[in-house]
Amino acid sequence: ESVEAVCANIAEVLALVSADVAVEDLVVRDVFAVEFDEEAVEEGYAVVTFDYAIEAGDVLVVLQYVDGEWVALDPELVEVVDGKVIVKLANPGTLAFVTVAE
Repeated sequence: ESVEAVCANIAEVLALVSADVAVEDLVVRDVFAVEFDEEAVEEGYAVVTFDYAIEAGDVLVVLQYVDGEWVALDPELVEVVDGKVIVKLANPGTLAFVTVAE
């Protein structure tokens, strides 16, 4: 299936990330299971950092599997810095990193 078929809000979030990329150009690049306990949560979020082969300015949308469906995270919760992806998560769960197909 296309990414849009499994994530209802991906077009809306992609428009915030890049106006030059179409949803049809996206693919799921990696999937991660993230777990953390209550002590990791500060101000409503746990901050999780991934070493990742990506550069600032590259298109990246992070999806999280929540209550049986994929939801694209607000871009303000995702930051790319020096080859790392820093994600603020309210809850643990499965994440999918979505990028432009090569």
